[in-house]
Amino acid sequence: MNEIHTRLKLFREKFTRNNNLERVIKGTKNLQTLL
Repeated sequence: MNEIHTRLKLFREKFTRNNNLERVIKGTKNLQTLL
């Protein structure tokens, strides 16, 4: 049970990190178009 929980937690953290990265990339692309 604990193992599954930690795996889910790790997966969620990884997912949110990827999401933030995508946002940053989109933001920089938007900045480039503005400039």
